[in-house]
Amino acid sequence: MVINMMIKNDLENFVLDYFRINNGEVLIGKKHITIKVPKQLADTLNCENVLNISFDKEYVKKNEDIDFITTGSKLFNKIVEAMSDKGLTTLRGYKGQNFTGIEFNFKVTFDYIDKKEKMFTFLVDLDKKKINNKMLESLKNKNIQKYDKINVSKKDIEKCYLLCLNEIKKNIAQDIDIIEEKLSEEFKKEGGIIENFYDRIIADLRKTHESKEKTLQDNNRKAYSSLYVEVRENHRKQIDKNEKSIDELRENNRKVLQNYFKTKEQRMKEIENQYKLQTKILLYSTALVIVR
Repeated sequence: MVINMMIKNDLENFVLDYFRINNGEVLIGKKHITIKVPKQLADTLNCENVLNISFDKEYVKKNEDIDFITTGSKLFNKIVEAMSDKGLTTLRGYKGQNFTGIEFNFKVTFDYIDKKEKMFTFLVDLDKKKINNKMLESLKNKNIQKYDKINVSKKDIEKCYLLCLNEIKKNIAQDIDIIEEKLSEEFKKEGGIIENFYDRIIADLRKTHESKEKTLQDNNRKAYSSLYVEVRENHRKQIDKNEKSIDELRENNRKVLQNYFKTKEQRMKEIENQYKLQTKILLYSTALVIVR
């Protein structure tokens, strides 16, 4: 399962996880999510090949063609059932003190200019709903036994999964802080170079336009200050032309500067996105662990 850590709601994580790991294409809008579902998966879930869903109840009320997804909704229940059927087909049995749990194996990817990965394995006690990695460690060198599979409720799977997810978030918080601090410093450096580059261009353009406008205004002042009416009249047409040129120059100056300000803003946004951290969690395998 792939989980974008920027998505705040764990329920949303849980649902989008399932589609991504099963090769579904997830297109996320502000409140509206479109999912292109592969045929085999659509058959498994008994759903359409294209789903339009939302986790926002108020948004769904205003858009009746959008399905509201929450705990207990039809699609959510189908996903958890499918995870229960498929995800826990791996069964590992051991001899020892009675214990039943689910093993979750995760890969965390810190995706930015560089890429860093961390692996996590958790063994969750199904009875106590607590992580018990000491038990996991103690089972490493034991021989696997054959036991009959037991049924695990979808509610228990969800609780165990979210327990691991929250533990990972706590575990990687320091990694995220360190990476984001590094990215912030690099962004300031790179962003400063881009900002200075465009600021110099804008300053030069302003200087050039101001010089041209000053020349035109000086020509007008000379004509206005003439002592002779006939001279002023001779310059009237030139004065009108200069005034029009000044207006055109100012308008052109405004447009050119506006374009450069827009380009500068776009480049700064591109640099900001380049130095933005995307943290993803991949749940790549699960197993039912029984000790008897």
